[in-house]
Amino acid sequence: MARFDKPVTVSQTLRGGVLSVDIPEVDIVFRAVAVHFEEMRRAPAGLSRYSRQRLVALLARIPCLDNFDCGEDLARHWWVSFDLDISSPIAWRVVARLGLLLNTPCSSKRMSVGFKPLPQEDTTETMRWEIASTAAGLDPNDVARWLRENLPQPLDEERAWSEEE
Repeated sequence: MARFDKPVTVSQTLRGGVLSVDIPEVDIVFRAVAVHFEEMRRAPAGLSRYSRQRLVALLARIPCLDNFDCGEDLARHWWVSFDLDISSPIAWRVVARLGLLLNTPCSSKRMSVGFKPLPQEDTTETMRWEIASTAAGLDPNDVARWLRENLPQPLDEERAWSEEE
């Protein structure tokens, strides 16, 4: 982190007393902010990649989900996309449950993510869906933990999704 080596003193009278504040020069503040943002940008990239992979590993256990992809943009918003096998008997239960947990404010913990279908040109037996962060810096691990705690168990058995009400 940059140091403020060249302070400027500003004095102001407050109710009969004098307040002195050392204010750094503009170029020093700019360098400190630039260093901070560079450190912030660099640090979470590896962690976010690892966290996205953990979220993908969790979602991959759901029988009707396949063909995962994930990424992150420069603003630190991440996304995970996957194919939903619409011929599966649990496909729409999975969509409904993920939508309830990730999109609606009725859940006790509102995540800063969106769960939505992605447009496709061809109509096949699969449909592409995406979970995407709407707040920069949201840890995908938090989303994975929330889903692990609230999705039917065991995730990899269709029976658990069928019995779900």
